[in-house]
Amino acid sequence: MTSRDRAKMLKKKQKDPITQRFNARSLVQSSGGDEQCWAFIPEKTSKGENIQVAKLKKTKGELNVRGEVSMAHLTAGITYEVVFEVKLLDGGSGWQFPVKTMLSAPPNADIPRQTNLYEKAEDEGWFELKVGDFTPESVGTGQVVTFQLRQEGEYEKKGLLLKGAVVRPKST
Repeated sequence: MTSRDRAKMLKKKQKDPITQRFNARSLVQSSGGDEQCWAFIPEKTSKGENIQVAKLKKTKGELNVRGEVSMAHLTAGITYEVVFEVKLLDGGSGWQFPVKTMLSAPPNADIPRQTNLYEKAEDEGWFELKVGDFTPESVGTGQVVTFQLRQEGEYEKKGLLLKGAVVRPKST
């Protein structure tokens, strides 16, 4: 391989869109979560890696999990999708009411969605809760993309596991 070929390969590699992963602790803390509501427990991934997931112990107020990614970490013109990785536990409650997800990706308007987690969690394992898709027009602007998972209401909510969130290039 010539030095010219290596330079071309390096240039192509720098332009390839990357996947951004957000751990549960950063998402819960950014939304003001505290130890009364959340516990962090060890979990093994399917690849055998040890990670920490957030377990919602109990809350009677609003649930709000939030994250953000700088446009500078993305590739202009590539469509990305944002998902939360969640699981419902046996004995969980409060999920008969829809959760709301919101994606705010400038210059587009906010993209809200509503999902019933009981319908989504048919196999009782981890599943992806889609927040939305976006395509950055430019990336060096200092703008950020925010994403959140919310559920309002003064009823008890418990039994949700949060592994994290992923911002990744959308497969076609």
